[in-house]
Amino acid sequence: PSAAGNSFAGVNPVNALYRRYSEVDEYGACKCIVSGYWPQRPDKGQYTRLDVLSEYDPQMHAEVLKFAGKVKDGFIMPVRDSWSNDDLYGMPIWWPAYVCGWVEIAHLIPHFLKKAYKNQITWKWHVQIPYSYWEKKYPSKDYSAKEREAAIQKYMDSVEQNLCGPDNAEKPIFSHYAVNEMNGRIEEEWKIKPLENKYQGSDNLPVSAAANSEILFALMVNPNVLGAGMPGGTYAGNQGGSNIREAFLVNIANAWIDRQNILDPIELYIKMMRAAFPQYRISNPRYRQRYQKNIELMIFSAEKWNNGKELKAVMKVNTAISFDMMEAPLRNAFRQYLVPLLGDAMAGEVVEIYEFGPNPDVLEQNTEGATEREKLDSRLLEICKRANANLAFWNDFDEISMRITDAGFQRQKSDNGESFQQVYKYQEDNLRASLRNKGFNALDELLEFLYAHIAEYPEFASSQAYQDRKSAIVRSTADVNDVCFINGSRIVFLRLQPHLKFAEEMLLQPAIGDKLYEHLIDGLVNPPEDEEARKSVERLRLSCSRYIVAMAVRRLLMETGSVTDRGLYFTAVQPGEKGNEEKRPVDTERIAVQIQNLKADADMYMTVLLRTVRSCFENFYEGDPRQIYDRDNDHKRTFWT
Repeated sequence: PSAAGNSFAGVNPVNALYRRYSEVDEYGACKCIVSGYWPQRPDKGQYTRLDVLSEYDPQMHAEVLKFAGKVKDGFIMPVRDSWSNDDLYGMPIWWPAYVCGWVEIAHLIPHFLKKAYKNQITWKWHVQIPYSYWEKKYPSKDYSAKEREAAIQKYMDSVEQNLCGPDNAEKPIFSHYAVNEMNGRIEEEWKIKPLENKYQGSDNLPVSAAANSEILFALMVNPNVLGAGMPGGTYAGNQGGSNIREAFLVNIANAWIDRQNILDPIELYIKMMRAAFPQYRISNPRYRQRYQKNIELMIFSAEKWNNGKELKAVMKVNTAISFDMMEAPLRNAFRQYLVPLLGDAMAGEVVEIYEFGPNPDVLEQNTEGATEREKLDSRLLEICKRANANLAFWNDFDEISMRITDAGFQRQKSDNGESFQQVYKYQEDNLRASLRNKGFNALDELLEFLYAHIAEYPEFASSQAYQDRKSAIVRSTADVNDVCFINGSRIVFLRLQPHLKFAEEMLLQPAIGDKLYEHLIDGLVNPPEDEEARKSVERLRLSCSRYIVAMAVRRLLMETGSVTDRGLYFTAVQPGEKGNEEKRPVDTERIAVQIQNLKADADMYMTVLLRTVRSCFENFYEGDPRQIYDRDNDHKRTFWT
């Protein structure tokens, strides 16, 4: 309860181990003694005494306590499996399994098997040693009785230590024996014979499975739900997916009462809180207003639409385009692509800039009079709107091109005498690809902008994209372009992500060593204060980045035979019906040559990388991983290569 006693701060479960009930008074009420000293009897000041709500009508009892001013200390609401019949400590549903001994049997069988396996291993072999062996090894004339006994025992202990245990498995034993030349009989021979084990540990497994099943029956749980069906015996024939599904559904139905019992304290909590604070109801208009504001989170609006000029500022569209048609696609694209990338804090900052920030039209006319922050805000908003608009058209391309009515899906057609007609299929494909590339490339440009101006936009530092990029070795499309030209395509960059991660963790990290790799990542996340140290870390990052990109592009070519989202193409200029450019996929031989060249490039990048490590991080240099198999064959009997 709260300090005032008119509301509740929360519901706290009390472990049954640390509570005891008092005797019931003449009204059927009792107290609950809560103490961490149970089962020992707590002394004065070591326990808390709370009222226990009546099972018949706990809400009425709670209201009586509230009216009497006894709610400040709190109260106990018991949650039982069933009606207790006035018993303070009702028996749990698993009690019959305990009384019948099934719980004890389930505990005894593992203990018995443990002992059996231990003794079985101890009495595995019978070693027979002739007395004559000891007479020759430790002659009676050279040792006293006690000395001879101690020597023999020490020798036997050493034999046991060297032959027993898992570390000495499959270990051979060497011994000597004599042959009597008179009769040819072997003398002083050790004999090691295996002991016959007639005990089968599997005999108790059906009993153990039966005990587990009986315990589950007492809990009203079908053993099949847990895969406890037995291959033979009383509980056989219940295996199979159908039985498991049926048993699972029955368990869900049986658990309905338990779910209601557990929810009873929550229900009482909600009822009493609603009575104390009516403003906490879901129908509160303040929450509706907040929910409505969350729905309208976007960077285009009807107020600033201006007959499509707001959208026309970032992409080529007709001014007749309506906000009603584009509202849902723009909102969906903003939520689906920009919010996860920016993070909630930065997305809210962008929306705030859109609503209260500088007017882009005014900035273009009076650029010199604008402050640096206004210029940055205007640039940020322009990139976001460009990405939002292109991704909105690409993401909802088909929905925008058609009309959905009560009559179904309809293709839009103009009958007003205008000269515009629907585009050809190849134009539609090119437009779809262009929208996608422009949208994702704008996202990449947005990341570059925010990363360069993180001091002006600290909200972006809390986003997952910033945290990932800060610790990344290959950070952007520019790093990929440095090795393999992808024209700044974020689509290709995203396609390379799993291969970049593989090359970094499985190829680069073993090559430079774990210590240097961890030092590099730490230097990227927490840049050193020294300027020279920062330059060394960045130089190492670029060297590692080139090697990673070369290996990642090589893996992508080997896996898919393509680099771009449409593959690896050659472009030729030939007359055709769809333009003068004709694109044809690269043949297999050319791809193989490209893969070979990338491997050679990666080896050269690795050489440069190791040279950088030797010059700037000499303490971390662990050698060239490509030379670990080299061997000096001079004066050797074999030649290794």
